[in-house]
Amino acid sequence: MSEIDLVLNMKDQQFIKLYANRIAVVILAIIVLGTPILVKGVDIVNGFEPYHNQRLADLVRDTSIPDVDPLSFGSREFLYPAGTPFALHYFEKVFPTNIVLNWLPFLLGVITIILCFFIMKRYNIEERLILITSTVLIFSPPFIYAFTVFNSFTIPVFLNILAIYLLLTEKKIFNGLAVILFLLMPFFGYIHAIFSLLFLIFYDIKRHTSFIKAVVLGIFSLLTLVYLKQFSEFSLVYLIHEKDLLLRTVSEFGGNFGISLFSVFLIFFGLRHLWKSKYAYSNIYLSLLALFFIFIINQKASIYLALVMSPVISLGLIELYNSKWESLIIKNLTLILLISGLIFSGLSFLAKIPQLPPSEDMVESLEFIKDNSYPEDVVFSHYTNGIFINSIASRPNVLDENFLYAPQLKERLNDANILFNSRDFEATKGILRKYNVKYIYITQDMKNGLVWNEPEEGLLFVLQFSGNNFKRIYSRNGIDIWRVNF
Repeated sequence: MSEIDLVLNMKDQQFIKLYANRIAVVILAIIVLGTPILVKGVDIVNGFEPYHNQRLADLVRDTSIPDVDPLSFGSREFLYPAGTPFALHYFEKVFPTNIVLNWLPFLLGVITIILCFFIMKRYNIEERLILITSTVLIFSPPFIYAFTVFNSFTIPVFLNILAIYLLLTEKKIFNGLAVILFLLMPFFGYIHAIFSLLFLIFYDIKRHTSFIKAVVLGIFSLLTLVYLKQFSEFSLVYLIHEKDLLLRTVSEFGGNFGISLFSVFLIFFGLRHLWKSKYAYSNIYLSLLALFFIFIINQKASIYLALVMSPVISLGLIELYNSKWESLIIKNLTLILLISGLIFSGLSFLAKIPQLPPSEDMVESLEFIKDNSYPEDVVFSHYTNGIFINSIASRPNVLDENFLYAPQLKERLNDANILFNSRDFEATKGILRKYNVKYIYITQDMKNGLVWNEPEEGLLFVLQFSGNNFKRIYSRNGIDIWRVNF
């Protein structure tokens, strides 16, 4: 065999190995993102966001957006980003709702991983780093949530990644499609538009200076136009309500979308590796800082932080692997611990997905309210149940998890706190009349620490010992529904 044949044979082997490695990562993505569907089936939808987006999709029309959401907070202006409801509305014209809510995130997640391969290749990132980065991303809780539970980030994150890929192909027709996708981002939410702007400013402005400036200006103009009124009503109450900053930031301390402690450790080494080139990677430093600030504002935006952090975390792993240690055993054990920690962080979050509410008991009880009340009857409960009251019972609530732009948010939170904790009938009666509450919905979680710890604490005492003013009309599997009779 000649030298040329040997070289060609080696190249073929390398190509096959490279191809096999990429296929393995895609299969890993399929397994991780497909596990919740296998566990719960396609007919069950978990998490409040699919129900919320489904209800908004039912409110929108082919060419119009309603002025008012009649159910959230009793009634509020329709200030939600319209992109996801519109997209879901059109998808459901073709496919059944349960198929869309379960399979669409899975498909978009797998395609996103593939697109990330090509994007990183465009930036001449070495193959080993691409494979490690993709694996780290697959096991990150924000990525798992974005592409296993249909939420307001599922479609726009995919579209942002697709737009970046199309922009980097350097074909005019694809560049034009990328521009369209970038300009759509403000309609999905200001966070998605900000990520688009960060990419265009920090990563690609040197390649298409005048072209990118025009796109940036267009996005900024649309962002200002779409969100001018909303930003004037912006409230920071939801940022701090009932959640400690540390719990929101670090996943091991209880934050569902936080940053893993193992990731924090590896980011330090990844940044140390980049700092060897000083300011050559200033775009990465600035984008990480900006995305971390956005993450503090909106925890679910951690998916964008994860997209930028994953290569840095992978560099940290490689930096540790290449560094000299006095003990090879300690080095290997440390690497095994860090890699296991990253994987376990994702798997532990993955295990939570099928356990997300609503449970069958919750669905049954809320359907009872729907069948035994009038459409205008307001239901009071803990704010975490608000979306399900709207979506399953189709009834107005007093509070839900959509704190942003909520009417009289501080006042409602304060009234709810008084109502939950007061044993004074007159105070309870006044607040219930204030919001025209007809039903009070109490779950087992509320009685087991979410609101109360004792069986006759606060509102529970008032409900039981106020004569005929309240009547329990439903009690099953820890869920109680009380009708207000005055």
